[in-house]
Amino acid sequence: MGALYAFLLAKGCGYLGLRSVQEEFTLRGYLITRLGDLVKPTWIPVVVSAALFAAVRLPLGILFVPMFFAMGLILTVIFRVTGSIWPGAIATFAAMALEYLLRFHL
Repeated sequence: MGALYAFLLAKGCGYLGLRSVQEEFTLRGYLITRLGDLVKPTWIPVVVSAALFAAVRLPLGILFVPMFFAMGLILTVIFRVTGSIWPGAIATFAAMALEYLLRFHL
């Protein structure tokens, strides 16, 4: 039973890890960069990216949307400052792990 649990945990972590990197690459690495080239007020791509980040988590409930919108804003600022998606990918992984716990275990 312990080996099965370890396998499922590793598989779940791998899935969440890949999904978080994909999400960060899409929302910040691509969307922020491309919208930033097209739209001159720099806050518009930031808000769009944060809104999409929150919208993906809408199934958790409307009460969580402001929290994830704020997290999306913070992750975008981190991306702008560092120029890297990796800090955001780690934070997104943590958010997805929290989402998984809220959805399936609480």
